[in-house]
Amino acid sequence: MNKQEQPQPKKVNVGKGTYVRLVISGTMLLLGGLIFEYSSTTSHLQGESAAFGALVLWATVVLPLCAIGGVLFVIGVVRLGKQKPRSPILVLLGALIVGLPVIGGVIAQSPLFLGPYPLLTYGPSGYIWSIAWSPDGKYIASTDNSADYAVQVWDATTGNLKVTYRGYSSPVYAVAWSPDGRRIASGSDDGTVQVWDAVDGGHVFTYRGHSNAVSSVAWSPDGTRIVSGSYDDTVQVWDAITGQTLLTYRGHSDAPFVAWSPDSKYITSASDGGDSVVVWDAVSGRTITTYQQRDHRGVAALAWSPKDSRIASGYVDGTLQVWDATSGSTITTYQRYYGGVFALAWSPDGKRIACGYDDGTVIWNAS
Repeated sequence: MNKQEQPQPKKVNVGKGTYVRLVISGTMLLLGGLIFEYSSTTSHLQGESAAFGALVLWATVVLPLCAIGGVLFVIGVVRLGKQKPRSPILVLLGALIVGLPVIGGVIAQSPLFLGPYPLLTYGPSGYIWSIAWSPDGKYIASTDNSADYAVQVWDATTGNLKVTYRGYSSPVYAVAWSPDGRRIASGSDDGTVQVWDAVDGGHVFTYRGHSNAVSSVAWSPDGTRIVSGSYDDTVQVWDAITGQTLLTYRGHSDAPFVAWSPDSKYITSASDGGDSVVVWDAVSGRTITTYQQRDHRGVAALAWSPKDSRIASGYVDGTLQVWDATSGSTITTYQRYYGGVFALAWSPDGKRIACGYDDGTVIWNAS
């Protein structure tokens, strides 16, 4: 076979309409890949530092990939319009490279890849002192380090502010919802525990017994008692009707955080900044279990699941751990990598955890 008789590459015939459609599709794919990937890298991250990290990742990895893929795609389309051979290969290769970030974004959105993930972030952007979930799961009460010394109630689904309770002249460090949802208890820097009407915000009564600031408050699930921890190094159990002190527990060296078991028989408490959590009898004060965490120091919040024996403990290094109150074994670890955990509250169904950081509130999937 001589040179003139050798087979020539077959030209690709492409109509003008097909050419235009390819250009439009390529542009949409490129823009869609950029937008989707940037959204996926930031959707599970909260705070300025995390958003900046996602932007760096997007700019240094995703943008160059899409640029390379976009160039190959354009070259392929131009060659295709000129009926050059092997043009479809360049078009497909460019589309594949541009599509890689989209595939990566889908994987990044997967709970199997991420593990536990936040469902909602809302509320004030400052330091969250305490969080309490209403019994019906519709609202969340919180306190923060703002100058108005108030207790705020938020819609748990939309994050909209519903009610603000005012009446303190000093910071409010703790808040707890009564089991019937009709009242809210709060503890403040002045050493008092005050009870409010959850509907109109009216003041009901005040408990006085601590000699220093109240760091935490919890209402027993049966509604008969309130437990409070204070910087006077004591935990006090109060009669919710009369305000009489029923028990004083002295087992911590600093302001204790407290939480009730679902059956109202036990109380869990931990010192501010310590690494151990104690479970004790709510009537006798006898110690039942001690949970020692060696990997993360600085307990800053406690909450007992309303449905079972799970206890959530938050730490100053940003770690949230869920562990079994019976065995003391760790069940799940949630890591945000920045911002300490200073407030915790389980949803009534035990499927979500509201977590207060030093820059806002995050709701985690606990199911």
